[in-house]
Amino acid sequence: MNSKKFYNKNFSLIIPARTKSTRLPNKVLKKINGITILEHVYNLCKKKVDERIIFVATPDIKIQKFCIEKKIKFIRTSQKCLTGTDRISEASKKLKKKYIINVQADEIFLDPENIINVCKEIKKKKYSVINCFGKITKKEDFFSKSVPKVVLNEKKELIYISRAPIPSSKKYHFNKSYKQICVYGFTKEILRKFGKNNTKTELENYEDIEILRFLEKGINIKMIHGKGSQLAIDTKKDLILAKKILNKNI
Repeated sequence: MNSKKFYNKNFSLIIPARTKSTRLPNKVLKKINGITILEHVYNLCKKKVDERIIFVATPDIKIQKFCIEKKIKFIRTSQKCLTGTDRISEASKKLKKKYIINVQADEIFLDPENIINVCKEIKKKKYSVINCFGKITKKEDFFSKSVPKVVLNEKKELIYISRAPIPSSKKYHFNKSYKQICVYGFTKEILRKFGKNNTKTELENYEDIEILRFLEKGINIKMIHGKGSQLAIDTKKDLILAKKILNKNI
């Protein structure tokens, strides 16, 4: 076992996964170069994190069978979870951990160093929610509805996150802006509060961005600079592009 991998008895890393993705059904089990998207993400995580504290959280038999086949630890969750974070909240109840790291199941281009940086930040005990952000370099990403844009205050706390191009101006030009990188750090207590009522807040529901639930409930969210992911796979077009990007890197 690689002693350089992150291991802490107070931490678990959870990857929420389901087959009922609206825009690309069975997304996490689709293959790129013979490896499923879920396994690509799992392999990235275990580059930096000890496998003993990595779990997949899923309600789906297909994914559970896949995890058994690949010897990946998993936590069975219900079909009633509204969001991936609700799934993380439910799964965390079955773990005696203080801190939960959440990595999205479609972030196959994620720099795993982001995970370590989130672990370091949550351990400081200054914030109960940590998220990452990176600079937007492409105009099409700024105007894309698939890319959540973040606005921060001087303390690098989240002010707002939106699928709209923000911050914007009267000229509506591509501006200096940042996007969310989907690695999160949570305290177990804040996850308990998040999933308590199992209802979406108004802006969360409107934007379809679940981290807004924390913001709407007055929870300060610390944003740390991360190394951006090239692409999150949400559509068939994204899947085709991801294959091209990976093949160029081989």
